[in-house]
Formats: sequence, C-alpha cells, structure tokens
Amino acid sequence: MSTGTIVQVVGPVVDVEFPGALPAIHNALSIECTVQNRPMKVTLEVQQHLGDRRVRAVAMSGTEGLSAATKCATAAVRSTCRWDRA
Repeated sequence: MSTGTIVQVVGPVVDVEFPGALPAIHNALSIECTVQNRPMKVTLEVQQHLGDRRVRAVAMSGTEGLSAATKCATAAVRSTCRWDRA
C-alpha cells in the first residue's frame, strides 16, 4: 500500500499525487482525516492516470472539508459494486 497526497479537489473529483507507482484504474483510495474536529472517511475510485505521478479519482461520498496536502492511502483491491436483479 502506498500513500499519496491530494493536489486538488473540485466537487467529487479529487487529484492525488503519488511518489512511486500509480494505483491501477478502478482501484480504491482511502482518506481518513479530521474536519472541524470530526473524523471523516472518504473512499475514492481511480478513473484516470494524468501523468506527472498523478491520478484523477471520483469520491463515493461528500468531499466537503477535503483540501490539498491531505494524505491518501491506496487499497489493495479494485473498487466493486454489487448489482442485484430486480
């Protein structure tokens, strides 16, 4: 598992920079931080490799309070979604 740093947050879109190898497309990223004295956990899914050691990811929940320089850890698994037939 490697750790990256948030570079930019625009709505649900988050750009993250990694010092080494980039996580694969569709891999999950995990952010755990404190915003206004409350713990916050956000899961992101990598959508694009931007170059310059950066990825673009989409948040699976709200990003209010996230800012540049926040640390972000990669998960060892791909993001998945369970679909049930109606």
